Order: sequence, then structure tokens, then C-alpha cells
Amino acid sequence: MGFRLAAEAFADRVYEPDGTLRNRTLSDALLAEPERAAQQAVDIAVRRRIVASDSSELTVEANTICVHSDTPGSVAIARAVNQRLKDAGVLLRSFL
Repeated sequence: MGFRLAAEAFADRVYEPDGTLRNRTLSDALLAEPERAAQQAVDIAVRRRIVASDSSELTVEANTICVHSDTPGSVAIARAVNQRLKDAGVLLRSFL
């Protein structure tokens, strides 16, 4: 149908070992610390890995990395993610 698709992963969310997102009703479902979210973004973009809630590693293929605007401190998280990705040599560009 001509749609462009992009696989998305989340810098500011905790993943379960099965690849699902940790339920937001749990107190540790969000990565609200900018440095932790930035590290997860780099792991996604460079290593193609996410460290799950049980410390296991998941393989991930993502074309975009999301930071939720409703995560506390989302602006600081987005800034940290942006800087760390650039520092890691990741090309940041519009999907369009």
C-alpha cells in the first residue's frame, strides 16, 4: 500500500524478559533518570540490545527511539538521549 514503516523502541521504558513493556502500574516501569534512558538508547542504536528487568539481554531492531512526553523529566531525558547518541556516532535524522 506504499506505507513507510519504522520499528520503534523506547528509551524511557523498562522491558520484560519476553520483550513486552513493564506494566506502568509498577513503580519501576519507567526510566526517569536521563542517564539511564540515554544508556538504553545507545544500547538500542549501537548494540541492538536492551537489558530487561531481570538483567537478561534482548535483541532489538529499531529504526526510531521514543521518549514519552508524559514521563517525568522527559525534556531532560530527550536532551541526554540526543547527546549520548551523537557522542556514540549515531546519525540522527528525520524519518521522512
